[in-house]
Amino acid sequence: MTTSRYITFMERPYSTEMAPSRHLGVAYKMFFNKIFFEAGVFSSLIANDLMRDQNKAKGTNAGWSVTGRFAFAPIKKDKHVLHLGIASSYRVPKLQEIGDPENSFRYGENAETEINRKKYIDTDWVTHCQTKVLLGTELAYAVKNFRVQGEYIRTSIKRDSTKVPEGEDRYVLKGFYIMGAWLINNADYYYNMGDAEFSQIDFRNNKKGAFEVALRYSFMDANTFKDGEDTPWMPGGSGESYTVGVSYYFNYNVKLMLNYAYMNHDRWADGKGAYKTFDVNADGQDITPTGQGGIDFSTIQARILIAF
Repeated sequence: MTTSRYITFMERPYSTEMAPSRHLGVAYKMFFNKIFFEAGVFSSLIANDLMRDQNKAKGTNAGWSVTGRFAFAPIKKDKHVLHLGIASSYRVPKLQEIGDPENSFRYGENAETEINRKKYIDTDWVTHCQTKVLLGTELAYAVKNFRVQGEYIRTSIKRDSTKVPEGEDRYVLKGFYIMGAWLINNADYYYNMGDAEFSQIDFRNNKKGAFEVALRYSFMDANTFKDGEDTPWMPGGSGESYTVGVSYYFNYNVKLMLNYAYMNHDRWADGKGAYKTFDVNADGQDITPTGQGGIDFSTIQARILIAF
């Protein structure tokens, strides 16, 4: 939930891309000293003429969702916080652009970088869908200038069993990340109960800047296997990343960020078959050893962020 102005790394981890983005609807939020709750109902019907016209022409529902999040901070003192959270979203399919198949969902994201635009993990359109349920859990702990946190997110898609092969009526995606960060000098982490998230850092001395170092491991799995089979019936691919970040906060509004990340993908993270991820012999048989294959690469990125 943290705004892009205050995230520790330049890019969000693979797994959090499963979470819904901005939508129009009606929501209610409440928070107290240690408790936060927010929930709402959302629909594309009220937001987009193109979606509404497409759904009307095809005789389908415009799509709606119910989303909620609850957080509890059993420890909430000045510069000392323990955060526990859970979130969920119930969603039905909606049409988004001309040519999109009906009653379908899709997951496909860049590999934690906007420089390499290839989407290695990509499910393509999952057809004959009825509902999608997301469940996320959150855990974070911070003491002054040290912070650790992690999230686990799972998406379960229910498909029409009368229109798909046996054993392919439920598709599951899952992923998580864990990270740690340290503000080396002149600043502490600030927790905002009003949004149940870590917000802008708290400088100890406004005349000096602050250095931060951070480490993160993230994992995303979009493969679904049938019992006893070694090849997924839905080969969306999986991948993991190791990221090191160094940042310098000049003040509350200007930050310099430098990130190094190593990405490791499996053989099914092939961008819907667009990329070669394993070797074959003259007969076309896969000769890559089990557990190997996939496209791996490193990125080095830098950014100057100015927040108004």
